[in-house]
Order: sequence, then C-alpha cells, then structure tokens
Amino acid sequence: MEVKGMRWWGLALLLFSLVGLLTACSSGKAPEAATGDTLLIDSPRREGREAIMVLTPFSAPTKELWTSLRGELAEDFDVVTMRMEEGISSELIAARISQIDPKCIVLMDNRSVRAFHRLQAEGYKTPPAIVLMSSFAEHLVARLNNATGIAYEVPGVTSFVALRTLYKKPVTRVGVLYRPALRAYVERQAALAKMEEVELVGIEVEGEPSPRALRRALRKLFRQEKAEALWVLNDNVLLSPHLVRNAWLPEIRVHRVPVIVGVSSLVNSQLRFGSLAVLPDHEALGVQAANLLFEMADDGWRLQNGSVEPPFSIQTVVDMSQSDELELIPEAESNIDTQVF
Repeated sequence: MEVKGMRWWGLALLLFSLVGLLTACSSGKAPEAATGDTLLIDSPRREGREAIMVLTPFSAPTKELWTSLRGELAEDFDVVTMRMEEGISSELIAARISQIDPKCIVLMDNRSVRAFHRLQAEGYKTPPAIVLMSSFAEHLVARLNNATGIAYEVPGVTSFVALRTLYKKPVTRVGVLYRPALRAYVERQAALAKMEEVELVGIEVEGEPSPRALRRALRKLFRQEKAEALWVLNDNVLLSPHLVRNAWLPEIRVHRVPVIVGVSSLVNSQLRFGSLAVLPDHEALGVQAANLLFEMADDGWRLQNGSVEPPFSIQTVVDMSQSDELELIPEAESNIDTQVF
C-alpha cells in the first residue's frame, strides 16, 4: 500500500533513518551527525583511578547520555568507551575488558546488551553491568549475570497524564498493540493506568504480524474499542520500516487520534506518525546512572539485586504540525520540552 502524498522511495529513506533510532534506544543504531561530532572521545587514563567501561554505539542520544555520565564520574573514575558495531567478536570485547580491568560496565542499547550476554554465555569473566537506553530493560537484565539497569520505557500512565496536559479532548481510553512476549508488561501498565482513570485497551497480535493483520488490529482499536489515543510500544518488531509504512501510517492517517511514542525520532512532521513522545531526559539519565555506580562502589561493587529502576526525569517532544488537527490547547507550549515543526 502506498501512502498518499509521499513517493515510496522518499518515505522508505525517512523510515529507515527515523525508525533506526528506535531508544535509541532499542536497536542502538542511529545515524551520526554530518559533522562527526557524535564521536565519544575519552580523556587520558590517570594513574590510580579505577575505570568504568562503556559499551555503546555512537549517536546523538548516546552522546548526550555519555557526556552527562562522564561529567558526573570524572572526579572519581576514568571512563573508557568502546564503540559497538554489528559483528564485533566476543574475543575483542573480552580482550578490551582484560586490558582496562573496569570495575563496572555500562551497556548502552540492546546491541551492547546482546554482545555482553553472548560474552557471558561463552564463559568469559565479566564485571557487574548497568543496562541503559535499552528496550524493556527488565527482560534484558534478567538474562544477564550480575546486572542492574534503568528502564528506558516511561510508564504508560505517565505518558497518558502528559497527553492530558496538552490536548483539549478528554482521554479515558488508550489503545495499544503488543506481541505475546509483552503481555505481562501491558497488564501491569493497565493496572497503573486505572489509578488515573484511564482504561488501557490492549490487542495482542502475532509474534511476527503481517501488515494486514496489524491494520486489522488497529481498526479494531479505533472502530470497535473506541480508543481515544494510541500508545506505541518501543518494539523493534512492530516498528519495522515495512510495518510502519504498510500498516501503522495508513491507519493512523485515517483515524486521527493522538499517537504517543517512546522515542523522539518517531515525532517528525514529514513522517506524521507520533504526535507526542515521552521519554527519559538523557542528561538526567546520566546522573541517575552515575548515582547507581557510586552506590555500587560504596558496596564493594556488589549488586544487592538485579532490579531495574524507572527513569527519574522525563522530557516531551510534540509534533506542532498536528496541533490544530489534534486540538492542542493554547497553553500547552509551557508543558512541552521540544517542539517539532
């Protein structure tokens, strides 16, 4: 199905560049700035300083978090960064760990987590780890040995309340599509939403749904379930460029309701997908991660448990080109951190 108003190839390029940013958080792959200023340059090692190792791809979001984290740790630790790329070998990562001898490893994004999990599965000795900027960190941390983390997903109820502060129409029913693996997560979010008198209406789809199946599920949410807003999870499978182009966009453009997403890249005036993104503040996330590291250091680099903290600070991104169509209230701008035109 071709989306009206854009040629297929133009939309495809936009989708691959924008959806590729997903958390940013999730796949970890994002286009570098044209100036190359996303490169993360470590300071020289200092004698007598313990090291914190960071495994991360290079992108604007990871640089923002990395800069904040390094600034908080600079007086007490050396931060040593290793760029994560597809296909990097366990042997190379293990050799770098052996050379640096870090007290803890910070894993930014799913790609770094996958590599670290593979490292442990192959029997390499690893220090404790902190998972950041990864989709559904609770699931990932549970698979690792001696790890903790901070969730990248903002609780749904927080996003729904943020939506209420921006739009004129009342929001009492929010729709969401999810795969079987995320059923328990959605059920927990539905229970939290009830506290704010919001009913989260979920429809479960197949593990690898076709565009037609996804379109049918979206139509059911809008036509039968009367969803007043749509919440899109940070799910790489459901947000593949193919499904965004052939399922999400055609239905969203017919059923005009606010669309809440979890990464800023999906709020784009050309794409016209997300109306509102609610995500962690990356600078604050760096401070929160540094505090976790200091607590671990005070406890002899032992983890009390493998729990995952929620992000303590959020930011909002709004597609202002949709403000009239979706009835953005006049005073909404004071509650928006970033406006996209």
